[in-house]
Amino acid sequence: EVDKRISELRDHEDYMLGKYGSLKRIYKLLGANFEIKFCKAKMLLNTALEGKEGKAKLQMIDMMFRAWDSLEKQILEKYKSPTAQALFESAKLNIQLLEDQNFDNFKISVKASNIFTSVEAYQLLSNYCNYPLHLGITEAGSYFSGSIKSSIGLGMLLYQGIGDTIRVSLSDHPTQEVKVGFEMLKSLNLRDYGVTIISCPSCARQQFDVIKTVKSVESRLSHIKKPITVSIIGCVVNGPGEATMTNIGITGGGNDTHMVYVDGEKSHRIQNEDLVEYLVKTIENKVEEIHN
Repeated sequence: EVDKRISELRDHEDYMLGKYGSLKRIYKLLGANFEIKFCKAKMLLNTALEGKEGKAKLQMIDMMFRAWDSLEKQILEKYKSPTAQALFESAKLNIQLLEDQNFDNFKISVKASNIFTSVEAYQLLSNYCNYPLHLGITEAGSYFSGSIKSSIGLGMLLYQGIGDTIRVSLSDHPTQEVKVGFEMLKSLNLRDYGVTIISCPSCARQQFDVIKTVKSVESRLSHIKKPITVSIIGCVVNGPGEATMTNIGITGGGNDTHMVYVDGEKSHRIQNEDLVEYLVKTIENKVEEIHN
């Protein structure tokens, strides 16, 4: 059995190399995480295969197969690559295995690192069954690029009403994954949580440093869990319109004099104030008023 599995493994390696041309090209197409898993499994196989019992040898060979892909061999051979249809068929196969055992308490994930593959696979699955779906763009990348990829992919699905739980996969601290996930759900009005800031980009009309102010206010108010909306706009061109739709708003004016809005209405002007300190205190007080 060991010899048979080794032969199958070599055939699979030859197939993949024939398809992609070289390991270097495979690494480029399938990503750094694949390269790490593959090299680790290859090293274990080459250095530890000799002298091991048959069962241990088979475990190492299976590790090698898993390094190549997470799809069943027959499905990969049919579709030649992890397409959306391949992921969908794999999911159906595993659903059937569980249902044959009269087990239906599970949820399904068909995550891929390619946005379009993931989205199509989840759409197919959503039309096929009513089991809960766990969404994700797997191994999405760094905090910056991974957040963008995840927002596009998961956003497309969540907007269609597809998905029950999500995972944002980033090469960063897990707390950053949670923050990105929460912001994603807030943007789609699926969660009402914490401070939502509407703010303008930098331009010549701004009457105070909007970027610095927003960064400081957002950081200082990260402890707030109850929902509240805030607009921070640097001029009177866009400021009043945005302020009418938020709990607390501030619009930049000349001579270091700015208009403060409360619940969409003009409230008062402030002059020569430390904007960050003023806004933090005002917003914290408003949260207490709204939710107590």
